[in-house]
Amino acid sequence: MWPPNIVRPKSRPAYPNTDQPYFLPLPYPDLSFRLIIKGVAVRIALLISKLLRRIPGRPIVPLTNPKDFSVPDTLDIQGTQVDYWSALDLARASANDGNEDNALSIIGTLCARFPDNDPAYNLQIEIVARRDLEQAEVLAQKALERFPQGVWTWDIAARIAEQSGNDVKAFARWKTLSEFARDHQRAPIAMMHILSRHNRTDLIHTMSLTGAADLATPAFTGQDYLIPKDLQLTPTRLRRVLVVGSCLTSGFPWVIKNSHTPADADFMLLNNVAAMPTPPHAVSDYDMQVIQIPLRAVIPDSTYTNLRYDRPDEYTVAFEAACDRLSMILNEYMALNRSHGLMTFVMNFLTPQQNPTGRALPRYDLRNMAYFVERLNEHLASEVSAHTNSYLVDIERIAGNIGRSRLQDDVLWVMSHGTPLVDGDFEHDQGRLEGLRRATEYYPVDSHIFDQTIWSEIVAIYRSAQQTDSVKMVLVDLDDTLWRGVLADNGGTHTEGWPAGFVEALAFLKKRGIILGIVSKNTEARVTELWPYAHFGLDQFATKRINWQSKAENINEILSEVNLLPKSVVYIDDNPVERDVVKTNFPEMRVIGSNPYMWRRLLLWAPETQVATITAESANRSEMIKAQAVRETQRKIMPRSEFLATLGIEVSVIRIDATDHPKFARAFELLNKTNQFNTTGVRWTFAEAEAYMATGGAFYALEVKDMHTAYGLTGVLCASGDEISQFAMSCRVIGLDVEIAAVALVLEALRQRGADSVSASVIETNANLLSRDIWVKTGFTGAEGQFTSHAPVVIPPHIKVVVSA
Repeated sequence: MWPPNIVRPKSRPAYPNTDQPYFLPLPYPDLSFRLIIKGVAVRIALLISKLLRRIPGRPIVPLTNPKDFSVPDTLDIQGTQVDYWSALDLARASANDGNEDNALSIIGTLCARFPDNDPAYNLQIEIVARRDLEQAEVLAQKALERFPQGVWTWDIAARIAEQSGNDVKAFARWKTLSEFARDHQRAPIAMMHILSRHNRTDLIHTMSLTGAADLATPAFTGQDYLIPKDLQLTPTRLRRVLVVGSCLTSGFPWVIKNSHTPADADFMLLNNVAAMPTPPHAVSDYDMQVIQIPLRAVIPDSTYTNLRYDRPDEYTVAFEAACDRLSMILNEYMALNRSHGLMTFVMNFLTPQQNPTGRALPRYDLRNMAYFVERLNEHLASEVSAHTNSYLVDIERIAGNIGRSRLQDDVLWVMSHGTPLVDGDFEHDQGRLEGLRRATEYYPVDSHIFDQTIWSEIVAIYRSAQQTDSVKMVLVDLDDTLWRGVLADNGGTHTEGWPAGFVEALAFLKKRGIILGIVSKNTEARVTELWPYAHFGLDQFATKRINWQSKAENINEILSEVNLLPKSVVYIDDNPVERDVVKTNFPEMRVIGSNPYMWRRLLLWAPETQVATITAESANRSEMIKAQAVRETQRKIMPRSEFLATLGIEVSVIRIDATDHPKFARAFELLNKTNQFNTTGVRWTFAEAEAYMATGGAFYALEVKDMHTAYGLTGVLCASGDEISQFAMSCRVIGLDVEIAAVALVLEALRQRGADSVSASVIETNANLLSRDIWVKTGFTGAEGQFTSHAPVVIPPHIKVVVSA
C-alpha cells in the first residue's frame, strides 16, 4: 500500500540473465583458473574435431572428456560418426536453432547408448521444459532417481520445480543439493530467494546462522497465517480494481498486480472532501474498489493538539465533528457504490500504539488519542455497513497481527498521519552536523508483509461474499480427533487444550450455517454414554454414522441424506489410512487431519468456511437437516401420496425487486451457493443483481414449512418480463413437489404483469442434474435447453399456498 522501503521479492528468482529465457544452459559457478583453461582446451579440441571431419578420409579425433568419465565409443548421428560430447553439442545447437524435435531425437540416442551419463538427461529436461513443464517434472524426478548424486541434475530439477510454482519442492531440492555439493553456490542463493518470496524472514535468519532451513515448516506470519489457503479449490480471478485514497495508497496497485491474486489496478488520488472524479475505465470494468480515507483529513493536525486536557467536553465536541467529517468524506468516496453497486472495501484507521498523554492516564477516554481513533473506527464500521455491497477491511487488526513495532509510524510523524514508517525524511536531513541513517535502519519495518496481507484479506472477503468453494458440511472422526485417545477403551479422555478449542470452532461453524456430522468407527451407545462435552452435546451434529461400516459407505449415505456434493464437504480424521480411503472414493472432497494444531485456525479463518452474512435459514440449517432426516424415515414406510399429505406443507412466494429488501441477502446467497438444483449454474455479483432489478427484473423467493420445521427461504426464481432466466432451490426440500408450486405461482405473477407466454432455459453443468427436467415437469414445451409455457400450472393438492405479507 505505502511505497516500500526494502527491495520487494520478485515473482521469480533473480538469477543471472533473468531477461533471457529461463532454461538457458548456465555456466558452472566458481571455476578456478585451471578449470577455465581446461574448458577452453576442450572447446578448441571440439572445433578442431569438427574441422577435421570435413576432410574426407580423416580419422575421428576423440575429445577430452571434461567430466572425467569414460565414453569409449562413438555413434552415428545423421550419417556422421561423432563422440558423446560432440553429439551433445549438436543437440544443444539444434534446440537453440528451434529444431527441438531433432535435438530430442539425438538425446534419445545418447540416453539409450550411454545410460549412466547424466548430461544428456539434463539437456533433455531443459528442452522438454520449454514445451511442457509437467512432462519436464516427470523426467526430472526420474533423472534424480537415476543420478542421486548428479549435481546438475538436482540443479535443473530444482529450477523446474520453481518454474512450475512448487516452491516447497524446489526448496527441498536446492537444500538436498546444498548438503552434498557444498561448493555449489547457486543452491543457497536460490533458497534465499524462495524464502524472501514467501516472506520467511525467520528462516532467512536461520539460514544465515546455520545454513539450513525448511520451507515446509508452516509460516505463522502475515497473509498465510491470517488467511489459510488449504481449503481453496479454485483460484480467484479478478479483472480490474480501483484504488481510491491519499498518496499513502499510491503504491497499492503495485501490490495488487504482483500478488498471488493479480489484477489490473488503477489509482485515484483523493484528499479531504474532494469530489469523486471519473475513473480511468468504465465502472463495469471494475470488480471492486478499495477505499482508504486519510486520518489527517478527519483529524486535522491542529484540532486535537490544541484541546485542553482539563476540558473533556472539548474532546467530545471534537469527536462529533470528526465523525461528521468522516461521514461526509465516505459519502463522497462511495459514489460509485451507490450509482453502480460497485463492490467496495473500506480500510479503517491505525490506532496509535501508546496514549500520548501518558501510559498511567485513563485508557478509555477521548483525551487518549488511541481511544479517539478506536471510536472513529467504530463510527466508520457503522457507516460502511449502511451501504450495500460494502465491507470494512480491518487493517488495524492486521497491523496488530504483524506487529506494530515493525510497521507503524508513531515515532516520527504526527499521529494523525496514521501510516507505516517510511524514509521520506531522509533526503531532507543530509545537511546535519552529525549524519543520520535511514529511519528504517533504526526501526526495521515489514510494510511489504502488511501490504500483501491487506490485499489477501480483501480477496478473502471477496471469496466469502461470492461463496467461492464454500464449505457446506464438516464431517469429523471421534477418537484422537474430537478428543485425545480412544474414548471407549479408556472410559474417559483428555479434552483440555486443542480438543476443546476444536469443538468450539465447530460450534462457530454451526452458527454460520455449516452442517456438522460424525463419521466414526465406534459403538454409538458407548459414545453416547461417555460423551465428554456437556456444553456441546451429540445433538449439535445434524447427521451421525457411528458404527463399524466402511467410512466411505457411511459418507456416501450422508451425502445422499443431505443432498450435497463431495466438493462441498470437509472431512477430518486422524487416521491416514481412513483419509486415503475417503479421498480415493471422493476425490473432490477436502480431507485433512494429520496436524490437530492446524484445524481450529483453518476452520475458523479460511474464506471457504466464512459467509458475508448470517441469515435465519443459515443459523437453523442443522435443525432443518434433522427434520429432513425424520421426514425421510417416514417417507420410506408410507406410500408417497399419503406421506406428502401428512406433512402439512405450506409455501409462499415473495417478490424481491430491490437489493435493500430484507430477504435479498438470503436469496442472493442461495443463488450463489446452490449447485444441484440450479437450472443454469450462473453466479451473480451484487452489481449484476442491482442492474437486473433496476431494469424490471425480480427475484421470486420461495419459502417453505411443514409439520417438522420451517425451512425458510429455500428457492429463488429470477424473472423479468416474460422470461424466467434461472431457478435455484435448496436440496433440503427436494421431493416435496414445492418446485412445481413455485413455478405455478411465478407464472401467475408474470401473467398478471402482462406476459402471455413465458420462456425458460436450462444450461447443463456437471452438478445440476436434479433441475434439468423442471420445465418439462411443469408443462413447458421445447428442447435443447429452451422452453416455453402457454398454460397455467396446477399446484399439487398436498401443498397449501400462503399469501405472503
